Amino acid sequence: MRDELDLGAGAAVEWAMHTRADITVAPDGRSATLTQGGVVLEAHLDAATAGTFAVADAVPAATSPNPMARRPARGYASSWST
Repeated sequence: MRDELDLGAGAAVEWAMHTRADITVAPDGRSATLTQGGVVLEAHLDAATAGTFAVADAVPAATSPNPMARRPARGYASSWST
């Protein structure tokens, strides 16, 4: 899988993925390894990307449409990049 975005200068992007996998983020935040049932997925940010990966609970963001009506995805975590 590859996501590519072509944005203007100063654009802010937040990418997220919900998973039940175990997530390990590299110390520099430039890559993340997801492991579940013996299957491994590696996610990398290319050199031109200024963002980093982080792990958070899978709950609606404050900026989500109608976040109060959404429930957390129990048992899931989010791997995201800003």
